[in-house]
Amino acid sequence: MNLYQVSARKYRPNDFEDVVGQNHVTESLQNSINLSTISHAYIFCGPRGVGKTSCARIFAKKLNKTINSSTNDYSYNIFELDAASNNSVDDIRDLVNQVKIPPQTGNYKIYIIDEAHMLSKSAFNAFLKTLEEPPKHCVFILATTEKEKIIPTILSRCQIFDFKRITEQDISNYLSNLSTKENINAEKECFDLIAKKADGALRDALSIFDKVNSFCGTKWTIEKVSETLHSLDESKIEIFINLIKNNKIGQILVEFDTVLKNGFEGDNLISGLIDYFRNIMISKDPVSLKILQCSKKTEETIVSLAEFYTTNQLIQILDILSTCQKDYTKTNDKRFLVELCLMQISSIENINSIKKKIQISKPDKEILNNPSIENGELVNEKEIKKKEQEDSNNLDFENLDNNILEKKVPQENKNNFNTDLKKSLLGTSTIDEILNKEISEEKKIKNEIQDKKSRNVFNEEEMLNKIDLFCEILKNEKKINLHSTIKANKPELSNDFSIFFKLNSKSQKKEILENKVALLSFLKKELNNDLIDIKIELNEKEAKELLYTEQEKLNYMINKKPELKKIIKSLDLDFLN
Repeated sequence: MNLYQVSARKYRPNDFEDVVGQNHVTESLQNSINLSTISHAYIFCGPRGVGKTSCARIFAKKLNKTINSSTNDYSYNIFELDAASNNSVDDIRDLVNQVKIPPQTGNYKIYIIDEAHMLSKSAFNAFLKTLEEPPKHCVFILATTEKEKIIPTILSRCQIFDFKRITEQDISNYLSNLSTKENINAEKECFDLIAKKADGALRDALSIFDKVNSFCGTKWTIEKVSETLHSLDESKIEIFINLIKNNKIGQILVEFDTVLKNGFEGDNLISGLIDYFRNIMISKDPVSLKILQCSKKTEETIVSLAEFYTTNQLIQILDILSTCQKDYTKTNDKRFLVELCLMQISSIENINSIKKKIQISKPDKEILNNPSIENGELVNEKEIKKKEQEDSNNLDFENLDNNILEKKVPQENKNNFNTDLKKSLLGTSTIDEILNKEISEEKKIKNEIQDKKSRNVFNEEEMLNKIDLFCEILKNEKKINLHSTIKANKPELSNDFSIFFKLNSKSQKKEILENKVALLSFLKKELNNDLIDIKIELNEKEAKELLYTEQEKLNYMINKKPELKKIIKSLDLDFLN
């Protein structure tokens, strides 16, 4: 009976040409052999399963091979040491003693130290001198996945080769060729899915290949491969994408329930959605289409969806999905977390429209119901308040006429004011009279503007309903502190449309004040009343007196224990009293 051999060992590369995706390394090593520029020490670093040890073995074999000695076996000149289990000083000392003995055949003795970062610091130090001045017949190859853990004095004495992750395309093509050798009939999407799962490691891809082969036999379909790998295929993800696009939350939750019943986890769905929405974001710009990670069949759908979503919406969706993925392992209720995430990304357009309702409009953009007062233009209230606070000492006599008349007041008032101004300049009126006249005119205009404002009558119940709606918006925006403050301290309504908040702490007061403008803007719009105002009252509890004088303490004790007074007298301690 033939013993089964896993693909990772069966198809392990025996020559540099067989190594996948590391041409920058294999060409350099081959050239160093051809030019006889062999270094005494190398470091091969990179992710797992990308060919570090395989390249080290191929390089070690090629070092001793010549044209005339191609039939000789130089395997006795190659020594492999697992640093994970041989990481002590004694192990390195044994290695140093072996290094001194020259090879019986060939030119080099090659020492491959795998997982070199596992060596202890003392072991590195024991190895340092040998690595610095090794015998001419020795070549050291250190393979590691964590170069940063190797001490700098070792790194500086070695040639470093960085192995890169193997691209999904290279892995997919390699597996496709391998399936031909193994007489496997499979769809191209199967190899793409395996390559994606392998995350740049060919060894992992070959292990997955064997696993799928055991389950599917010689005929593979994308459905069977997805089931084997416990992964949602693109068709299932597209169902969710269409439901999310059409905001069908009920159907989304039903589909998610089906996914869970089929044995998948919530994070499988979240990962699939992240990949899909990432591809949609990438496809919005033709320049980035080359880094799109999907099949050709799916690419058309993704490009069409890119026209439906805006860039801001996609960023918000990806942020929500990423947060859900990060919190998935921490939460106690994983199902609800994913359901909430799905509802949020389905309602992203509605959330944006609600946010617009509470956006703070600039004061100079406020538009009154009636755009004109008689024949004049509207007065900027901000300018009026500013003018009221000006001191008469700052009055510019030379430009007085222009400065005052530039106020946007009704034409009739402007003419009257011109007359008063001329009188003042002739000495018939004082400066104070002019200023008082101007302020009274401005106040009159301000009152007229106030009359033009919306003043829809509403009751306290209507006001509380709108505040509850505002709280829901705060909850969606995760403003928990403000939400809790408003919920815990329900306001009261006065006759002049003032809303009173009675708060218990200064921190609550600060929270309301910081968001007062947004709350006012929302309530004015929802209740159609521009006279609404918010007032805050702090319920400061009377502080208990905690510090007492010595006399107060004594009096208190005497009141409690009258016999204490006799004791004080008998001991001649009257000075205490």
